[in-house]
Amino acid sequence: MENIVAISAQILQLSETIQDGMEHLLSRMDEGHFEDNYYLFQDIVRAFSAIYDAMKSLAMLSPLKESQIMELSEKLITSLDSINDSYENHEQDKAQEAMQAVFLPALSKWKDELERCLHPLADS
Repeated sequence: MENIVAISAQILQLSETIQDGMEHLLSRMDEGHFEDNYYLFQDIVRAFSAIYDAMKSLAMLSPLKESQIMELSEKLITSLDSINDSYENHEQDKAQEAMQAVFLPALSKWKDELERCLHPLADS
């Protein structure tokens, strides 16, 4: 149980870091930085991947099993793939639009669902 509590707390903390990172990346893009921010985008993808892998190990717990977290995660994966494609094609406007119009709203819903499901576990 201690391991579940620790994993839940780490997932919640890392989800905040993902949001902070994406907001920072967007502000850097507003300042004219695009190509040189790709490393930051890759860090966001790795962080999300770490959470996704950890969630799969917790998926049998009733709060996650009864949630929409995996469906919401799939939407984020699709969005991250689209943003990555925009980076690879040097399409800053398209990447920025996908981040603002798709990724951040989806991330907000995903984080709300994570918090709803994992706070009881992390606080126990």
